[in-house]
Amino acid sequence: MSAPWAAIAALNQLHIAQNVVNALLYATLAAIVGVVIVAVGGGGISTMSKRWESVASTYDQEKDNMRSQVRSAPSIREQAQQAKAQVQSSSDGGSAGGARRY
Repeated sequence: MSAPWAAIAALNQLHIAQNVVNALLYATLAAIVGVVIVAVGGGGISTMSKRWESVASTYDQEKDNMRSQVRSAPSIREQAQQAKAQVQSSSDGGSAGGARRY
């Protein structure tokens, strides 16, 4: 399977029939893209619809979870006071004998 691609790449590197090589590469790319478009557009509509519904329901559940977590979380002022108290307690308790040496 990789031999044709290797031959095309070799011809392209050698600047032999570049127009033909590029045309083959573009045609192959167009064929692959066309297959994907037909597959998703034709047979994938119901599948993609189910996926989007699943994503939307998960979003709704997580939105409610986040809302309840935000409401139960301490305010910014409380968090700042807790952090200040932790810093003060760690600096007061650890420096009893003078400056720290490492």
